[in-house]
Amino acid sequence: MSPISRRPVSVGVDGSAAAMAAVGWAAAEASWRKVSLRLVHALFQIPTGLHPKASEADRRRVSERHGQRILDAASHRASAVAPEVELLSQLARVSSAAALVSASTTSCLVVVGTDGSGQASSALLGSTVAAAITQVQCPVAIVPPDRPPRTAGGIVVGVDYDHDVVHPHVRAAVDYAFEAAVREGSRLLALHAWNDLSTEPTPGMVIPILVDWKRLATRQRSRLATALQPWMLRFPQVKVDFVTTTGPARRALVELSRTAGTVVLGSRGSGGVAGLPLGSVARTVLHSGHCPVVVVHDVAGGHYIQQTAD
Repeated sequence: MSPISRRPVSVGVDGSAAAMAAVGWAAAEASWRKVSLRLVHALFQIPTGLHPKASEADRRRVSERHGQRILDAASHRASAVAPEVELLSQLARVSSAAALVSASTTSCLVVVGTDGSGQASSALLGSTVAAAITQVQCPVAIVPPDRPPRTAGGIVVGVDYDHDVVHPHVRAAVDYAFEAAVREGSRLLALHAWNDLSTEPTPGMVIPILVDWKRLATRQRSRLATALQPWMLRFPQVKVDFVTTTGPARRALVELSRTAGTVVLGSRGSGGVAGLPLGSVARTVLHSGHCPVVVVHDVAGGHYIQQTAD
């Protein structure tokens, strides 16, 4: 195992139910990867009930005790899910966002819990999950509330390609999805939205009538398989299903998330996810999806792939 692959999974904890759900999922993920789990809590809020004239030292001690209780509860949750996983705890004296961004530089994955509305749990980031996605330096998993640590669903990955070659901004996501399928022994479903027609035609839109859509869909699935051929040769043990749609990718991903274990999306430096604007895909999937979503940065033109290919 390379030094990179031994990096821990890091999860933000703030005592909320959303964060505890994320801890359970992160513990199971760490178990799959055979790495440690790092619990990160930011000491950026002073507990209520302190005397107005309490000294800075007293405030610090109370804050640390409060934070330690949160970490202890998260540790119990993680141990209940995966008792074999080594646990690391971190009390950070920076903002919660800064704590997770810092942790991401030495993590194989950062995990964030949500409240089900596309927002990070209140004390964890204090901003949208989409904002967190743009800051972390490793893949980030966004876990919805009340999510079991593990389900039997497979991996779904959104794929963009051009001239039968996967776009650079989603290659790291495809790499991640194949590796996850190997770890979990699950099937991989690759989705490509090849026409992105909306159900409501816009003014001036021309929609061909005499088109053999079935033949075109078959051709697109064949092209998708061709684009993914390098990964299929690299990971021959992974069974891949190819799905194409002429509708919006976000709608198809949300529907597939009903039975998936994880949805994986790629991102580009400009904020696009799976080749489409962050707002139109990631926000929709995060808000309406039914399973954890992993967003994978293609840092520095393929840095993630280079790290995990050792």
